[in-house]
Amino acid sequence: MLVRHDWTRDAVYLDHPVGVFYSGSGSSGRWNIGTLDQTPMPVGEGFDVYAQPASPNAFRIDAPTGSQGVQIDHPLINGVACAEIHVTRVYDPTFPAQTSDFDVEYFDNGKWNIVSQQAFVGATAFNVVIDPAQIQACSDRIFADGFDG
Repeated sequence: MLVRHDWTRDAVYLDHPVGVFYSGSGSSGRWNIGTLDQTPMPVGEGFDVYAQPASPNAFRIDAPTGSQGVQIDHPLINGVACAEIHVTRVYDPTFPAQTSDFDVEYFDNGKWNIVSQQAFVGATAFNVVIDPAQIQACSDRIFADGFDG
């Protein structure tokens, strides 16, 4: 599940990083959207939500506790600086809230990383979705292999 605050729906500025968490279990469980610092959300807050079953291109990455970054090692995006990777933080509300937001950055080694200004707390993870069509569109160049004939 991915979420993104939709500013155009509610015109309410939510100055708190958000994430998703799963409550309950099995068929009685459900995904929730919440602020990482547990600040109450204003009524009528709007979000864009995307969900799909796990797959090789839709997966979860656990962040090492105490680190400030985690590498996304995936064959479709390794070495592709123009990739657009979709990421949402997954958190456990029983752990202390992490109020720092995160960025997704392309490093000189050709790998994408999720980075934060603060160290990740326990049970921090990220849902990641990679769109193969977007990767192909951004990296496809006519005659890229040098074959002109």
